[in-house]
Amino acid sequence: MNYDDVVLVFDDEESLRKAVKKLNEVFNRYRLKINPSKTKTMIFNQQYEDRNYPASIATLDGQILEYE
Repeated sequence: MNYDDVVLVFDDEESLRKAVKKLNEVFNRYRLKINPSKTKTMIFNQQYEDRNYPASIATLDGQILEYE
C-alpha cells in the first residue's frame, strides 16, 4: 500500500523536525515506511529572500531529507 503526496506545513524548523519524527513513529507502528529518498522539504518565506538556506532542514532515521 502506498501513500503519496502528503503535505505538512509548519511555522518553524523545530516543529517540522518533531512532526517528521512523530509521523515516522506512527508509520513504524503500523509497519509502514517513509522513503527518505522520495521525501522533500521546502521553505516558503518571501520576507528573507536573500538568506542562504541550508541543504536540509530535517532528517528521517538519520538520513538527510533533501531540500528543494
